Amino acid sequence: MKTKAWTRVLTTIMLAVVVLGLMGGVASAAEPTPTTTTASPDKQQRSHERLERLFQRAKNLVEAQKERLQRAHQLADKVADRIKQLKAEGKDTAQLEQALDAFQQALTQAGNQHDAAVDEINRHQGFNGDGKVTDAALARDTLKNVRTHLKDAHKTLHDGLVDLRNAIKSYRQSHKPTPTPQP
Repeated sequence: MKTKAWTRVLTTIMLAVVVLGLMGGVASAAEPTPTTTTASPDKQQRSHERLERLFQRAKNLVEAQKERLQRAHQLADKVADRIKQLKAEGKDTAQLEQALDAFQQALTQAGNQHDAAVDEINRHQGFNGDGKVTDAALARDTLKNVRTHLKDAHKTLHDGLVDLRNAIKSYRQSHKPTPTPQP
């Protein structure tokens, strides 16, 4: 029964890590488009359309990251509940508690970085309220800033998840039940 609970926790952590790995697409979300001030109207229009698509994509990535952060909070709650169970059974959980505290700090940092990305989206410098480009240079800067904040949040959360997963794995290995020899 205990093994099943840990298996579920580890499976959830692994799933979160995989989903966060898919977040790698954010790196290419706001690659700057080389344009010159003397670009033809057609090139400028294509550049603006690309920036508008990237802005929409950035908004979608912010939403997706928000959901991942919510799932990470749920995971932290599950791990905390499991630690309480182990404590009630008289087990030493200091290692797990430290790992959970570190994960929760990483989660807070990732949340702050995510909030910074949300602020950039909400300010939408270089874009109007409908997401249309008003200033290409400011739009590129906005996308670059959003990308940076999303990447930082992703890395912080990913590193925290990996550390938590490793701590749980280490705990499980050091607390394996010893088989009783049968006569």
